[in-house]
Amino acid sequence: MHAVGRESPGTWPLDLGDPPLIVKSEVTPTMAGATVPERLAAKAAISRALVVTDPHRVRGRKVAVLDDVFTTGNTLDAVARALRSSGGATEVIGISVARAMFPDDYPSP
Repeated sequence: MHAVGRESPGTWPLDLGDPPLIVKSEVTPTMAGATVPERLAAKAAISRALVVTDPHRVRGRKVAVLDDVFTTGNTLDAVARALRSSGGATEVIGISVARAMFPDDYPSP
């Protein structure tokens, strides 16, 4: 997941700084194939594990967060909350490349 901070009108630099802007401080459970209770526990674990490494990089800025696969939205939600609360971002927009399919998404035979 990468954060994009808006520097000035018309520019969108990709923040690939070292260290990364937001990191997980511990291993968290995967959402793939998890039951509802497991997903809730994973959401709490992700929220606890996220650390904004350099709040000055996003303080007062609008930030777009790029995620590869949107499953439940828990990860994007936790990242957005961390960037707003710990990092001081004014707005966070989540962008995903793909969405995970659930059994209800498949057509009935």
